[in-house]
Amino acid sequence: MRIFLETCPSSLVTLTLGFFHFPAQSKEKDEKTKDPYAVVGAKSHPNLKEFSLGAGYTPSFTPIDPEVSSAIFLGFLRSCSPDIKIYGLNLAHSWEFIQPEVTEAIAMLTGIRPRYFEVPAAEFSTEEDQAMADEISSLRRNHLHVDPSSNSTPRAVWRSIKIKGCPLTSPEAFSAIIESSQHGLQNLMIYLGERISSQHVQTILHHGTALRCFTFNHNRPLLDCRVMLQSTWNCTLLTQLDIHITGIPRPDVLFNWKGDKLLSDGALAAGTITDSRTISSIMDESRRLQRQIYTRLATLVNLESLQLGITCPPHLKAIVTLSNGKRGLFDRGQQLNCLEMSLDSGLDILAGMRSLKMLNVQSMEHRIGISELKWFERELPNFQALSGVETQTLRTCLLYDLDDPGLDRCGVGYEWC
Repeated sequence: MRIFLETCPSSLVTLTLGFFHFPAQSKEKDEKTKDPYAVVGAKSHPNLKEFSLGAGYTPSFTPIDPEVSSAIFLGFLRSCSPDIKIYGLNLAHSWEFIQPEVTEAIAMLTGIRPRYFEVPAAEFSTEEDQAMADEISSLRRNHLHVDPSSNSTPRAVWRSIKIKGCPLTSPEAFSAIIESSQHGLQNLMIYLGERISSQHVQTILHHGTALRCFTFNHNRPLLDCRVMLQSTWNCTLLTQLDIHITGIPRPDVLFNWKGDKLLSDGALAAGTITDSRTISSIMDESRRLQRQIYTRLATLVNLESLQLGITCPPHLKAIVTLSNGKRGLFDRGQQLNCLEMSLDSGLDILAGMRSLKMLNVQSMEHRIGISELKWFERELPNFQALSGVETQTLRTCLLYDLDDPGLDRCGVGYEWC
């Protein structure tokens, strides 16, 4: 790794390397890595504007000699221009935090000292939540007291905020996170997001110009589509996004999660005669709105993973007997007023998202069929996996007494389920 970094071409403008864990080396290789004269033909990299490296290590499995880990990066960092943007995993055991010497080299090169904030899984009291808000806000407060004309001291900023605990309880805590998103935050990972409002989510996506990862593990917050369209998204560096977009009129959805007929506007109810022009106008409105949403998503040209759905845990699933006598395993968390994800609704607007590798539409009332599967394969060259198709296809066939459409025989080459 050291030889590669120090000898890569001086003309490089962007250097992006994938994720890896540091392997254990022999003592002989360690000594060679540390040797200041080990690299022949080292080059300067004055043109490099962006360096992205997903590298980390697990201390319990791969202990690393501090001198080795420092040697891998220090020579390379010293060869770069102060204008460079540096992206890492931003976690406790990723490359930029392995040794203080590396973190310090980044700070002296860029003028920004990367920091990470991590809260373990725990029940928060009001006092603990306030203390968390105070700590997150502290870097910004300290920066306000620094003479802006002084360039001698690197400015500390949060690069990563990871909260494993229970839902955020105080407005101050999330206000502090929103403030951090405006000042260099790259990774925001929250395990439980049910108390986070649509406006909070939209504010982060609007201000997070450095944001690379915005994810939730459980109970993702809902982003109302109309709030989503109130302001632009300036988070075009995002590579990973978990989001539930809601509030979309779906007159084509006739059943609730457990297969009961809906009586909502635009949905045909048993024994009711509904003006077909009304249904048509609602569908037209839905499609116009969905095209606007796809257009907003399409601005995320660096996105690699998009989680619009979520795999429901076993306790949220139920075996249901339908009125037609058929039985199926349905999700209580089924999203009904979500994107169709069909070509008719404007899916092809996402053709510019050529970095996309993974898409999750689990527990969504989507309309992905053979045409859409083939579109993903044809238009997205890096696409690898699509989850949530088989279960929704089975649900649709059961509810509407349809035959198996044969998606499993359509011949797409990526993984899907």
